[in-house]
Amino acid sequence: MWRAAVLVIAAVGCSKKPTPELPEALHGAWVIWCYTTDAEATECLGKDRVELHQTFDPGGRVTLSTADGSPTQGTWKLTGDRLEVSYSGGGLSVGEAWRVRPVDDRLVMWDARNRRGKILGRPGAKLEPAPSPTSNGRAQELTLDGVRFTIALPAGSRKTRDVTSKQAWGPSSGEGFEVRLSVSKRAQTQIEGKWVTPPCNDRDYGGESGSRGSIGGAERDISIGTSYCLDDDRVLMCSAEHTRGYLEPSELKPASALCKSIALAR
Repeated sequence: MWRAAVLVIAAVGCSKKPTPELPEALHGAWVIWCYTTDAEATECLGKDRVELHQTFDPGGRVTLSTADGSPTQGTWKLTGDRLEVSYSGGGLSVGEAWRVRPVDDRLVMWDARNRRGKILGRPGAKLEPAPSPTSNGRAQELTLDGVRFTIALPAGSRKTRDVTSKQAWGPSSGEGFEVRLSVSKRAQTQIEGKWVTPPCNDRDYGGESGSRGSIGGAERDISIGTSYCLDDDRVLMCSAEHTRGYLEPSELKPASALCKSIALAR
């Protein structure tokens, strides 16, 4: 009898804490970990670059803010699992509608009308990335928004973002290069009162581009990359960065080489 009682106590002690039910599970502060276009996704490949905080007050107030930005105030209303959020200010009003559900320690929100979603975690909680493909250092074939191409990513890179026309790859562990890819419409110009997409040309596409900014009081190179004009009216853009937030002068050439390794499928 004594042994049986010990086993029962051990089983109870190891049981998983149940997920709170709505609306209690919604209350409090959350961090938007990632965005998704997969209606079934409940995990993130990696965290979004901009950390947005969203706080749901039990009284129906909601606050959206960044770490260093001023907060935006709004209201929320929950009917079943349908969450309606409204923000207003500066003469503008924005309304959102989500299907919301708690999954373990995360909050999963889906906007069926716009086919988009987001996954949130509690502040300070550790993100366990979802399984994703890993590169072997050789030319790897990718498809982004219907565009097929190969790129030589650093060995051990894993996919950290994959949302319709945007994709990112970064180190599986530790620090290293991050490659960010996107497909978008090419810039248009106005001719005789009509907006048209100019033909591909070497002046606007194929060259090197980048961004600079002040990091720790010093001007730093933040990213470097190039763009590829597509046969339709779109452009494939690639930029390489470093997880530390800037590129050292000795890293500019190898970072640029990552984007220049792209070969479009014909």
